[in-house]
Amino acid sequence: MPVLPDKIYNLLKWLCIIVLPALAVFIAKVFEVWGIPYGPQISVTIEYLAVFLGAVLCISQIGYNKIQATPIVEEATEEKK
Repeated sequence: MPVLPDKIYNLLKWLCIIVLPALAVFIAKVFEVWGIPYGPQISVTIEYLAVFLGAVLCISQIGYNKIQATPIVEEATEEKK
């Protein structure tokens, strides 16, 4: 399983946790105040994108943790021999 580089992972995590939820709220409220159509639909779409991105990042993190844990297990097994 390919692992995301740290810079890309951190950027996507920042987008997922901070930027996209804030953008969704901003769009919902500004569109409502100014009477711009489709504000709720755009806002919910951005929220769904944040949830999807969070799931992808979680899967990537699980894969990364497995890769990091594998050498430790192998080293412990070799020491017992």
